This record gives sequence, C-alpha cells and structure tokens, in this order.
Amino acid sequence: MRFGKRILRKQQSGQALIETILILWLLLLPVLLNALNMAYFFLAVLNLQSAPHKAALYAIMGSATPAAGSLPPATGSNSVSAMAYQDLLSSAIASGNAAVQVCRAGTCATAGTTPAGYSFPAAGTDPELNNAGTAPAFDLARVDVAYRWQPLIPGAIFNVGLYTGFPACGGGNQSCVNTDGSMVLHRFAEMRVMN
Repeated sequence: MRFGKRILRKQQSGQALIETILILWLLLLPVLLNALNMAYFFLAVLNLQSAPHKAALYAIMGSATPAAGSLPPATGSNSVSAMAYQDLLSSAIASGNAAVQVCRAGTCATAGTTPAGYSFPAAGTDPELNNAGTAPAFDLARVDVAYRWQPLIPGAIFNVGLYTGFPACGGGNQSCVNTDGSMVLHRFAEMRVMN
C-alpha cells in the first residue's frame, strides 16, 4: 500500500513542475522583451553619440588633408551634413527618421527630415574674441543630430524604464517622448575652427 502512495506523489510533483514551466515563460516574456528594447535603445544612443563627433571632426579638419584646400562645403553631396546623414543611414538604426544640422560661421545646413515636435537650437558664436576684440577668434562648428526612435516591440509593459527621465515633446530642442510612444533623441558636438 505504501508503494502506491509514493507513485501518486511523484505524479503530483511532476504536474506541478509542468505547470510551473508553462506559467514561467509567460512571466519571463516581458522581461526578455524589455531587455530587447533596452538593447536596441542603447544601440541607437551609441550610434547617435558618435555621429555628431565624427561630423564635427570632418567639419574642422577639411583643410588639414592634402587633397582638400579648404573646409568642406555647407551644402551639397559632399557637405558635412550630408556625410553625417548618410553615416546614420548606414548604421544599424537606419530608417530615415534622422536629421542632421551643421552650423558653421552663422550658416546652417540640414540633411534629413526633422522629427515632428522638435526644433534645432540656434547657431551660436565662439565667445573668445580676436586680439582687436572686434570679431570671434574662431568659428564655432556645431553638429546636431535628432533621431525619432521607435521601440522594436511597442507597448507599455515591454518598455518599462525607457520613458522615465525624458520630458514630453513640445517643440523644444532636447531629447523627449512623444504621445505615440516614440522618442526624439538629440545629440550634438561643438568644435572650434581657426578663422
């Protein structure tokens, strides 16, 4: 009689194990999908962090190469903004939701489509004046990149932690969250160019 009771217990413990396995994947699915969205977010941020830096280096180093006699043009196919935009399109986050604005010597050129609800900041000038104190000693090359990022997996439960810390979009020039769940990520780099 004891032998039959032990078999019954083993069948019950096996049933509990199967129920746990069937329910556990439902509990772990949101965690795994959150991890996937976070990884995609950080990939986008890494690409956006390097794009303005590389473009600003290209903007100030154009005349330092033997092949180029002057700085890269502000507009056209060989411009800094077009180069940075093509660099973004060739990255892993390529979708055409990016815009690049390059400002140098008070002139700005934009490539790509500026995300809705976002505006680029105004071009600045270098605060250091020349020896005579009449004009800036350097030109300020500023590269701004704005990207409309959409999570791979939509839904609030799959994006826990992504939207905290970002303000709502309202026409500003900082990273923000739209009402549709997309985000506008903004990065910039500034470097000085000798006059």
